[in-house]
Amino acid sequence: MTSHIVGSEHVNYEVMLGAQIYIVLSILTFHTYVSMQRKY
Repeated sequence: MTSHIVGSEHVNYEVMLGAQIYIVLSILTFHTYVSMQRKY
């Protein structure tokens, strides 16, 4: 039972980390897109 709780916490941590990485990548992609649009 204890290992199950730790496992679920680990999964939640991975999901949060993945969400943060996804948000950062989205922001970076949006910024590069805006920069390219400004050039032309």
